[in-house]
Amino acid sequence: MKKNYGIFLDAGSSGTRLQVYVWDSAGSSQLEVLPAELPQIAMGSTDGKEWTTKTNPGIASFSSKPTSVGKDHLKKLLDFAAKVIPESEYQDTPVFLSATAGMRLLPKKQQEIILSNACSYIQDNYNFKLDDCDSMIRVIDGKTEGLYGWLAVNYLLGHLDPKSNQTVGFLDMGGASAQVAFEAPVEKYSNYSDVLSHIQLGLLNGGHLDYDVFLTTWLGFGANEARRRYYEQLLSSARDKSETLSDPCSHKNHHFSMNGASFVGTGDIQKCVSQMNPLLQKTLPCNRDPCLFGGVHVPPIDFNSTEFIGVSEFWHNTHDVFDMGGKYHFPSYYEKVADFCSQDWDSVLQQYKEGNFAKAMSEGKLKKLCFKATWVMSVLHEGFGVPKSNSTIQGHDNLEDGLNVIPSFHSSFSSVNKIEGSEVSWTLGQVLLYASNDVSRKGFATLVPVRPSSNELVFSIFWKAALVLLGVSSLLLLIFSRKQRHKLRSMVRRFQDKKYRTVMTATGAYEEVYEPAKDDVELGPVLPRSKSTSNFTTIINSSGVLSRTVSRERIPRPSTER
Repeated sequence: MKKNYGIFLDAGSSGTRLQVYVWDSAGSSQLEVLPAELPQIAMGSTDGKEWTTKTNPGIASFSSKPTSVGKDHLKKLLDFAAKVIPESEYQDTPVFLSATAGMRLLPKKQQEIILSNACSYIQDNYNFKLDDCDSMIRVIDGKTEGLYGWLAVNYLLGHLDPKSNQTVGFLDMGGASAQVAFEAPVEKYSNYSDVLSHIQLGLLNGGHLDYDVFLTTWLGFGANEARRRYYEQLLSSARDKSETLSDPCSHKNHHFSMNGASFVGTGDIQKCVSQMNPLLQKTLPCNRDPCLFGGVHVPPIDFNSTEFIGVSEFWHNTHDVFDMGGKYHFPSYYEKVADFCSQDWDSVLQQYKEGNFAKAMSEGKLKKLCFKATWVMSVLHEGFGVPKSNSTIQGHDNLEDGLNVIPSFHSSFSSVNKIEGSEVSWTLGQVLLYASNDVSRKGFATLVPVRPSSNELVFSIFWKAALVLLGVSSLLLLIFSRKQRHKLRSMVRRFQDKKYRTVMTATGAYEEVYEPAKDDVELGPVLPRSKSTSNFTTIINSSGVLSRTVSRERIPRPSTER
């Protein structure tokens, strides 16, 4: 077995984190004696100290000085990698830089200039493997980030295994965007097969695992971008912008200025929820039902059979102050947020100075916490539709919060930061795709189009006929009545909404496949549950770390034959 190294740079909106991973691979002559399992991937470490480091600010901040991105941003990170990786392995060690939502907000031209300078700097100053700038130094879309996260979480939980027949869904929220990914077997979601992606992961023995996954993203729905939109909304609805404006999503008596206006917090969680609802943009139309929020189509989610794991903002906003990471219990969390935000700002600051909050908390983060905690609740329940647990606190069975409580003791959602001692990072999913794409199994670790449904096959037969229909549509529009023209336009748009989608291979390359157009853990103790139809038992060990999620229902996994 050969030891492999890989350098993965997560270029987020607030900074870039470097992580060096290590895994073993086998030659083709060894395939017959190897087990049917995925490569064992681990974060590199020396004397227990992991090979990871971070630098701030985000790479997008170099839009006005792109030629400095190398020496002022990447050098510190790659010098660290060069110290921990054996020099003899440099030429075989790939470097991937994947920029996320912060860079997505920049104009395309600015993105290209920053990335081009970054790639040139690495190639000119280091001997690491960087064969193709376009595929290895790039901005990844939200769907790709969601896929990587889904792979990482399920890999750490042990669900990506031929013997495991159930996976968990993945929710991620950063500063600028939010993502969702969940397994949707085409046999169960046959009516939505055209919006699913099919994933194949190569096993050590030459076999492979297959998964049908739904992925989507909401750019602008991350916690920071949502907060920016919220204050724009407050300003636009103010009658007199020269007066101090009330902000229900900030601590009571918190005075501050933003965008040239003055605000004072009132700490009214109920009103905060109400004013936050428009930010979800649930009235935007989708080109296909069901529609969740922001005009984005998502197939029906069965929360009784699928549990979801949330990371990033879902974790920080439930854990850092409220100490409620892990199994999520809506009424308890709502009550804590409501009580915290109603406190006077000077009192909260005093608690912070006395060290009553997590070390990761800062005064700047405290100022945003009331909004972010409420935004997390709104996205979970009003957005994704995650069921809420019924309260067991006397007198609080029906909280008047604007969010309807569903009577259930089972929680379909948990927030995590670490699983089995490993920090959850979507870069692990990227490593998994790359590592399982060994030369002897080229093409296994790729995203490929899902198997076509019978409806799609029929549709392909009549594709040329559809083009003819488009050609004569203008003539028909002149002839038909207004009502008939409306029906015809709807039918034409269904054909026009078909296009090719771009999916990502393990090495980061892109290829086009046919799809419809833009429809486009501090972990707490396990909460007691009543009898539930859920197929999961989530186990949290004595140290409060999520250990694994066990399915009580077995669904046949596709064959792993070579």
